[in-house]
Amino acid sequence: MTENQHIIQFSKSLITASHPIFETMFQTKINPLKPKLKESDKTDCDISSIMNFSGIFQDKQFFSLFILSWPKETYLKMASMLLGEEYSDINEDNFDVCAEVNNMIAGNAKKELATLGYKIDMAIPSIIQGQGHKVSYPKSSDIIVIPFMSTYGEFSCEVCFTWAPTKASS
Repeated sequence: MTENQHIIQFSKSLITASHPIFETMFQTKINPLKPKLKESDKTDCDISSIMNFSGIFQDKQFFSLFILSWPKETYLKMASMLLGEEYSDINEDNFDVCAEVNNMIAGNAKKELATLGYKIDMAIPSIIQGQGHKVSYPKSSDIIVIPFMSTYGEFSCEVCFTWAPTKASS
């Protein structure tokens, strides 16, 4: 299986895991739009949650990132729905909604990926805030961006996958 096939498998598993989370937590259906390769380390969104995966597949170590990103308006609508309060700004009361959602999706995807032979460790999601913020991706990894549409507005997920560097033989 090539690196591109792995990133597609991760993307499919994460998309599949996203649907029930959004339907249950936010009472909305999500529609994935056309995926594309990401060309830059910047985002057009205001807040992102980043989940680091590492693990083993067929005795090879890999790294992967799963990033959920929202424009402020979409994020505030979703946070307001989930928390039962109206929010006009991202603040300490709603800041970690994105990490919670990311964690639930990643946990569900991890179960599916385990059935395909991936042994995965997940980190605690981190959060980056600010218009046009940058994300540090593993060097030489392709990044797939999958935009989604929901009743609250558009948001996106990004997935990258790369093999860990191998040690040179002595």
